[in-house]
Amino acid sequence: MLADNPLISSTPTARSRVAQAGAICYRRNGKRVLCILLIGSQRNGRWGLPKGHLVAVRLLEATGLSTEFPEKTVRRQKWCSLKVAVGEESQPGLRALLAKLEAVAS
Repeated sequence: MLADNPLISSTPTARSRVAQAGAICYRRNGKRVLCILLIGSQRNGRWGLPKGHLVAVRLLEATGLSTEFPEKTVRRQKWCSLKVAVGEESQPGLRALLAKLEAVAS
């Protein structure tokens, strides 16, 4: 039975997994420098890539974004060069990923 399986539990544990996703948002500035969007953590103030828990997906019209996602206006955000983003990213794994991107984007 499922209830007897130690890998399946109906109660949350410290090992419970939460589905999350992130994005590397980029653009080129007027000087054609590749820039990365960093978001300030509400918890500790560190800078990192946009990421969060996955929720049920709904299709939205572009005009509804600001009302549907109030956190869009709450979080600090900045666009910075890829080189700066590598130094600012607080998570070592994401910092390494950005460094690899820097190597191929140069």
